[in-house]
Amino acid sequence: MTTSMHRLQISLPAEQTQYLAERSRREGLSMAEIIRRLIADATAQEALRLPAAAIGETRAIYHTAAGPVVEEIILSLPSELYRQLRWQAGQTGKSAAAVAQEWLAERLAANPMPEPNERARVLEVLRASGMLTELDPELKRMADPTISLEEVQEALDRAGGKPLSEIILE
Repeated sequence: MTTSMHRLQISLPAEQTQYLAERSRREGLSMAEIIRRLIADATAQEALRLPAAAIGETRAIYHTAAGPVVEEIILSLPSELYRQLRWQAGQTGKSAAAVAQEWLAERLAANPMPEPNERARVLEVLRASGMLTELDPELKRMADPTISLEEVQEALDRAGGKPLSEIILE
């Protein structure tokens, strides 16, 4: 999708210009791209403040029942879209949450995701528990993907510090 761009000249205080320059250098993006992203984030936040309705299901933190796990989703909708959803639900005699769930199930069934392998399932569990997160852009920039685990272990052994396993546990 091509977006037409419009040139805009603005004046900023020195501290804002410095912030943009530092962030631009840190993230490897142009100052213009940083500004576009800041505006996009602000626009998204503003959209969330529109009159909206929440639809959701609740679930226990630990699943002990025999049935399927029910996850929670809060869906913020503009008032007109919510009004249409409620009307459709009334036509079918179902709740708005049930209609939305059916529509999502139909849409997602048309393009099913591949069955995860054991490694993918472990990574998903670790992410969900907060034990695994993605590197922030600064750390990604500093990471050297050509260095092997063995090379890191040898370098730590030569330095005479704690074993790698202890560092990771800390």
